[in-house]
Amino acid sequence: MSFTGPVWTDKARKMRILDPLGTEATINRLQGRLLFPVLSNAITHRLRYLSYWAWVAKHADEYTQANRALYEKIYLFANVAHDCSGNGTEGKGIVNASRTIGDDVEIADLYQSTGEVIDISSDHFTLTNGQSGFDQYYKGLLYNLLLFENEDTLSPLGHSLADAFDEAVAVAFEDIKTAVNEESVSTTLVERFGTDGCLCRISSRERTLLAKAHLGLTNRATSWDELAFMDDTAGVTISISQYLTQDKHTTAQEITDTESKYELDDEVELTDLEAYMAGGQDVFARSSLLVLLLTLDQVVTAPSEEPQFGSLADTRELWRFVIYSEYFSDAYETLLIALYQALAATGPAEGETIVQRLTTHEAFAESVSLALTGVEIKASDKDPDRLKQLKWSIYYGTAWRNSPELRLNDRSPSELVDPDRQSWQELRAHIVNSHSGFRLEPPSEWTFRKLIERSLETAPSIDRSARLCAYASLLLATLQGRYDHYFSQDMFAPHRRWFLETQRPPSARQLWAFPYNEEESFRTVVQEITRQSVLEGYLERLYTKLGDTLGKSPQLVSIDADGTLAYERSFNNDQPNLPTLKYDRTADLLYELGWISTDSLSEASITERGQNVIAHFLNTE
Repeated sequence: MSFTGPVWTDKARKMRILDPLGTEATINRLQGRLLFPVLSNAITHRLRYLSYWAWVAKHADEYTQANRALYEKIYLFANVAHDCSGNGTEGKGIVNASRTIGDDVEIADLYQSTGEVIDISSDHFTLTNGQSGFDQYYKGLLYNLLLFENEDTLSPLGHSLADAFDEAVAVAFEDIKTAVNEESVSTTLVERFGTDGCLCRISSRERTLLAKAHLGLTNRATSWDELAFMDDTAGVTISISQYLTQDKHTTAQEITDTESKYELDDEVELTDLEAYMAGGQDVFARSSLLVLLLTLDQVVTAPSEEPQFGSLADTRELWRFVIYSEYFSDAYETLLIALYQALAATGPAEGETIVQRLTTHEAFAESVSLALTGVEIKASDKDPDRLKQLKWSIYYGTAWRNSPELRLNDRSPSELVDPDRQSWQELRAHIVNSHSGFRLEPPSEWTFRKLIERSLETAPSIDRSARLCAYASLLLATLQGRYDHYFSQDMFAPHRRWFLETQRPPSARQLWAFPYNEEESFRTVVQEITRQSVLEGYLERLYTKLGDTLGKSPQLVSIDADGTLAYERSFNNDQPNLPTLKYDRTADLLYELGWISTDSLSEASITERGQNVIAHFLNTE
């Protein structure tokens, strides 16, 4: 076969490598729907930034991008000047405070308590692209939480938050505005503002309002002027079932139909706020945060073989799709790494040749046998990583009390697997029939992912690439088996539809309508996946991106006019892009709300306040 594409007279410049196969798009989209108002992946999420920007938007006469950058600088220095306790999030989230300017001077160093005035003009220094934290990072959050109607208009919810910040700080806004107008701020004002305006000094009233905003505890009005925080939350739903099965046309009719007889036009368009309420985005975010809290509490207090999710069961199933998609992305990216490392180890070759070299190497067959018959899991004495436990509990329905440890048998595998004589279908059936249901035991996604991890710790070689190819392919077979025996059940039809509406190819959906002949040998199917879905898929994505923009194209291999491939550079330090699960970033939020004990989900436990939140909603459903 041949690989076709443009023939360059001169090589394009190196570009930033982002998601080389496009497999991470589905994960991000799924999480975007489940935690729509919450995620901020670019920075450490600090709650009080939201209060500060609501305060500025309420009082500022001129609310331009240039002015917002000046307001950001004043708040930055107020936080630098404050002597935080050092607990939890501390000084994280100060936008660009550590960026180096001039002669290795950090922006934070521009504050000197011995000086009298700090120049905050753009001529002296700028933040990222001359913008503010609002424009770069927080604007979307403020919109998604319904605190801002548009860039300079607060909703009633935003006004409430601005008032709470006003009550908490002693500095008058007029003093801050004067400093912005003069483009300089006194150290005296900075220190006064930092005393009660620092990120770490969030008031109880602000925290309460922001908890309500993140949990969607507002009336379900579809007019911005009518929005209000709820005081009585006893009847708030946490069930997303109606939003999995609803007909969008009917929902639009319900929203737009008033007391008058109104016939819905097929082309009716909902406003952003109407669509938000119709799609239940507030309910998705609320139930997702509660799933994370509930699961973490079960992991810490009493790891269970059968954790109870109750009315959060539907949300838990959607989070399974997130983890399922992560494993799929792991497998594809591992195959890509195996390919370009094999090119690096053996030299230029045609695509067909390098794929054959990987899958016919003796280490490929050995690794298939080892992974299926030669591993076991034992509990180690190490303290468990609670983020991983949380993931396992959601996906497998159990979490080990201690960290699981994968052990390899010293002897040869008890049963040799012949990837030429046994079909893809047979090996998939072997994996599925090894145990019933979702289990965190061999063979499982965790097993194959751990074997990949161990292989990646060894020196690159054709042998290692062959092993990676074997383990990643078994991971794909396992995921296909999960669908066949679990996700394909009739009871999960609404969850599948939600997934299919959200996913973007290439995604795990490819395993549901498998484009390859499953009755062919395991080796043959692996060759076809590696060649067509991974290598050709990568090259197609590369050329598409080269045509669109030079900014974000992954250039891992080059190709000559005759189809010969050569290694260029690695992706993500030769590791699949983990963690792709962004819900780890919710730890900042959960900690500042007082629901978990630390700002890391890997170490956190649920606080009494967090347990009260769980009990309140689970008991009032």
